[in-house]
Amino acid sequence: MQETMSENASEKFEEIGEVVTPEEAVIETIEDIESSEEPEVEVVQDGNPEEGLEEAPAKRKELDYSYTQNRELSWLQFDRRVLEEALDPSVPLFERLKFISIFCTNLDEFFMVRVGSLMDLSIIAPDIRENKTNMTPREQLEAVFAAVRPLVEERDEIYAQVVADLEPYGFKELDLDNLSKKERRFARDYYREYIRPVLSPQVVDERHPFPHLRNKELYIATLLSEEDGSQHLGIVPVPENIAPIICDPEEPLHFVRAEKLIAHHVKKIFDIYETSEPCIVSVTRNADISFDEEKFADDEGDYRLHVSRLLKKRNRLNPVRLEVEGKPEKLLLAGLLKRLKLTKNQMYTYSAPINLDWVFGLERRVDADKRGKLSYAPFVPRASAEFDLGRSIIAQVEERDRLLFFPYDSIDPFLRMLQEAAIDPDVLSIKITVYRLASESRVAQHLAEAAENGKEVTVLMELRARFDEANNIDWSGRLEEAGCNIIYGMENYKCHSKVCLITKRSADGVTYITQIGTGNYNEKTARLYTDLSLMTSDAEIGRDAVTFFQNMLIGNLNGYYRRLLVAPVAIKRTILKLIDREIAKGPAGRITLKCNSLTERDIIDRLAKASQAGVQVRMNIRGICCMVPGIEGKTENVHVRSIVGQFLEHSRIFVFGEGDDMRMYVGSADLMTRNLVHRVEVAVPITTHRAREAIMLFLDKIFEDNVKARTLEANGEYKMVAESRDKDMCPCDEEFSMQTWCIDHPMQGVKRVAPLPLESKQEPKRVLEPEPEPEPEQEVESELELESEPVSDSEPTFELEPASLQEDEQPEALEEADIELLSTGSEVEDLPGAASSEEKAEEPADKKSGKKGKEKDKSGKKDKDKSEKKDKPEKKAEKKSEKKPEKKDKEKVDLDLPFITNKPAHSAGFNASAMLDENVNIDDQPLGKHFKPSKKPAEAPKPVAAGVPVSTESTEQRLARERSYMSDFPHTAPKVEEPDKVQEHEPQHEAQHEAQHEAPKKKGWFRSLFS
Repeated sequence: MQETMSENASEKFEEIGEVVTPEEAVIETIEDIESSEEPEVEVVQDGNPEEGLEEAPAKRKELDYSYTQNRELSWLQFDRRVLEEALDPSVPLFERLKFISIFCTNLDEFFMVRVGSLMDLSIIAPDIRENKTNMTPREQLEAVFAAVRPLVEERDEIYAQVVADLEPYGFKELDLDNLSKKERRFARDYYREYIRPVLSPQVVDERHPFPHLRNKELYIATLLSEEDGSQHLGIVPVPENIAPIICDPEEPLHFVRAEKLIAHHVKKIFDIYETSEPCIVSVTRNADISFDEEKFADDEGDYRLHVSRLLKKRNRLNPVRLEVEGKPEKLLLAGLLKRLKLTKNQMYTYSAPINLDWVFGLERRVDADKRGKLSYAPFVPRASAEFDLGRSIIAQVEERDRLLFFPYDSIDPFLRMLQEAAIDPDVLSIKITVYRLASESRVAQHLAEAAENGKEVTVLMELRARFDEANNIDWSGRLEEAGCNIIYGMENYKCHSKVCLITKRSADGVTYITQIGTGNYNEKTARLYTDLSLMTSDAEIGRDAVTFFQNMLIGNLNGYYRRLLVAPVAIKRTILKLIDREIAKGPAGRITLKCNSLTERDIIDRLAKASQAGVQVRMNIRGICCMVPGIEGKTENVHVRSIVGQFLEHSRIFVFGEGDDMRMYVGSADLMTRNLVHRVEVAVPITTHRAREAIMLFLDKIFEDNVKARTLEANGEYKMVAESRDKDMCPCDEEFSMQTWCIDHPMQGVKRVAPLPLESKQEPKRVLEPEPEPEPEQEVESELELESEPVSDSEPTFELEPASLQEDEQPEALEEADIELLSTGSEVEDLPGAASSEEKAEEPADKKSGKKGKEKDKSGKKDKDKSEKKDKPEKKAEKKSEKKPEKKDKEKVDLDLPFITNKPAHSAGFNASAMLDENVNIDDQPLGKHFKPSKKPAEAPKPVAAGVPVSTESTEQRLARERSYMSDFPHTAPKVEEPDKVQEHEPQHEAQHEAQHEAPKKKGWFRSLFS
C-alpha cells in the first residue's frame, strides 16, 4: 500500500467529512497555493473524541447544490485566469512568458497536493461525496483530468505565440538540427565538457529494474532495439546540477535547453542499440505528506530531525501524472504508463517545454534598453506616509495605530521597528509567529540580534509550512544558536497567524507594541503580494497578544481574548454572527469580503441566506470560490470579482455593515475550513477612523477595476467586467486598474468619497430568518435584551478603569451558557465590567478628553467636526504624560454610547489551489485534547500600572468602541438595569431599528457598480 497511498491517506476521511480521531485531524498545504483542506460533510461526533471511528457515526446535512461549485474545478478556473494574462496585449511580452511559467508551476503543485489526495480517497473511501457538488473522489478526478487537457493544449498555443512575438527582440530557442557551423561547434563542445561527464544512462531489462523517477525531474526516454529484435527502455536523467539553458555567448537570448541537447545525443549515448525517437518525460508525485501522522517520540530528541526525515519521503510517494514533450512511439508511452501504474487520462503530451522555471533567469540577460519594453517597469515600494523616517518607529506607533499596504508601502518601517527593539534597553521581549521567511531574512537577523543583546526572544516557528519546511528548519537552528527560544506549534494545528509582540518598560509600567498582518514576515513576498500590516500600541490588543503567546507555549487553543479573534475557536463563529446581524437589516445590510479562497460550506450557506434577505454581498476572491453568484432566488445579490495582475492579491479583509455600525477585521485566515477550524489564525478589529477610511478606499478601488478584474457568472465561468453581468454597473467610463492606481496613490490619510447606494435586486424573503448558532437559548435572550435597553445619554460619564469582577459579579452569577463561552474563547472584546482575571490592572483615562467627549455627545455633529480637527496625536500624547488620571471610587459604563466613534461614517473608498474541503462545525465538534475548558479566563500578565498612556483616544471613544463590538455578543457583558431610562429612549431606538431595514437612500460605501 505504500506505493499506492500517500503518507496521510487515513486523513482523507476527514477531508470529505468522515469522522476521524484528533490524531488524523488535518492536512495542510502551501499558503500561496492554498491546497489541502476541508471535510465535505458535516459531522456530529459523539462520545470521547480520542476514541475510534466506530464511536462517532457521521450524519449528513441536507445541502443545496444549486449555488455551489466543485473546488477543484474552481481552482482550475483560477489557473486559467493566470494563463489568460499571457494573452493580454497590455502585459509586456516577457511578463506574459512568466505568466505561462507561473501557470505551469501552479498546475504542478495542484497535481502534487490535490490530485494525489483525491487518488488516495478513491482507494480508501470510493463512495463518499464532497459537499459542494455531491461528487465522489473518482468523479472529481475524471472532471479534473477532462478540464486540464484543454488547458495544457491552450498553454502550448500561447507559448508558441509569445515566443514568436519575442523573436524580433532577439529571443530564440535554437533548433539543434539547423545550427550554423559556429553554433554547432559551441553546442558540441559544451555538451562534451559540462554535460556528458555527469550523465547516468540506464537500460531497463530483465536484470535491471525500472528506476525510481524523482518528482518533477526531467528524463530522456527512448526505445532500445537489439539485433535479435528484443526491445528495452533507455532512460537518461537530466542532472540537477547543470544549467537548464545554454546561451550563445554572442547572442545572449539565443539558447538551447539542456534536456534538448541531451536528447540530441541519445544515439551516441546508447550507441550499441538502435534507438527510437527520444522524448522528454517528467513524473509528478503525490507530495501531500502528514507530519502529524507519524508521532514525534521524545527519544528522537529534535523535532527538526523528525520533520527532515519525513521530508525525504515526499519524492517517493505514488505518481499522479506523466508529462511528455515530443512525439514518442506508442509502445514507449504504454511501457511508461504500465511501469508507473497510471492511466491514459493521467498522461499529457506537450509541444512546449515541460519546465519553464528558466524563464526568470533568462530575463536577467535582456539588455536594459529592451527590458523597458519587455518587462514591467522596476517597482520600488514607496516610503509610507504613515511614518516619519527621521523619528523612532516605536515612538510613532505609540502615538497612534499605523497601517501599511504591501507591496505599495515598503516593509522597512516594520524592519526598523524590530531593529529598534533589538537595541532598545527598555525592550524586555519580542515574540513572533513565523510561517515563511525569506532565504536571506532581515527579520531573522534582527531577532537574532535582539537575543544576543539579552532580550527575551520567542519565535513560534511553523516547520510544516508546505514546501518551505527545509528553509524553516534551517532558520530555526540558526535562531536557536543565537539564543532565541524556539517553539514549533501544536500537533494537528498549524500556526498560520501573523503576530509580533514587543514588550517594553517605561517609568509608569509595561507597554506593548503589537503588529498583526495578513501576510508573512518575508521581505521578498512583501514586494510581490498585496497584504496589510497593522502596528498598534493598544493595551488590550497587547494583553491579548501576551495571552496568545502564553497559550501557544503551553499548547492551549482554548484562550480567552478581549479584542482578537483567534481560530480555531472564534473567527468562524464571529463571521457567522456578523452575517446574521446584516441579515436582520434586510436590504440595508452590507457585506464586503476579500480573501484568497472561499470554500467553507457554513459561510457559503449563510451568505446565500443574506442574499435572499436582500443583503448586498460583494466579494473579491482571488482564487477558489465555491459559491456561485447570480442564481435567481438564491444568490442574485452576491457579486464576486477576482483580480489577477502584476501583484498577487493576498490580503484578508472582512467588513460587515457601514458607517458607525460597521465591523471590520483583517487577519491571516481565508474563508476555508482548513483555516477556520484546523489552524491557529488571528484577526484583529480595525477601529480607528483613519485606518478604516484607508481600507475602505482600497476596497472601493478593487471594485472599480475594469482592466484586471473578472466577474464570476452564474454558470461558473469568469468574464471580464465589460462582458459580465456587472457590465452596466461599473462606475468607470475609462479603463481603470486598481494595482496600477495603488502604485502611485497612498491610501492612508486620503478622504474617501462615498459611492452611490446599492439597491437590492429582490424583495427580501421575510420567512427567512438568520439561522441561529447552536448556542444555549438563554444567551440569545440576553443578546436581545441588551440591544433593546440603551442607557440614557444624560447618564453621567465616568473615566474608565478596567478592574477585576466584584464579588457580586463573579462568573457564578452568570448563566451557564455565558460561563461556557467565557471558557471557550471570546469572539469579540468584552466591556470592562466583565473583565477576565487578566484585566485586573488599573488603566488610566484622560480626564480632560473624557469631558470633551461628553460635551461632544451633547452638542452633536458641530462639536464632532471640531474634535476631528483638533485630533493631533502628538499633542494628545504630551497632555497624557503631563497629567495622570485620578481613580474613581466606582465606575459606571454607559452602554448607550454610539458605535465605534462619533465621527462621520468611514465610507468612501498567484499561486494555486487550497486543498480538500471540510465542513466540521466548530460549535458541534469536540475540540480535542488541546482544548481545556475552564471556569475562568486564562491568567493574565502583570497588570499595567496606572498612568501609563495606553491610547490617544478619549474615554468616550474607547468606551464607544468597546460597546460597539460587545453589542453583538453580550454574553460576557454585565447586565445594566435602568428601566426608567430604557423606557425613555425606546421610541428613538425603535425608529433607528426600523430605519436600518429600509433600503439605503443616502450615499453609502457600496459601489454603484453593484446597484
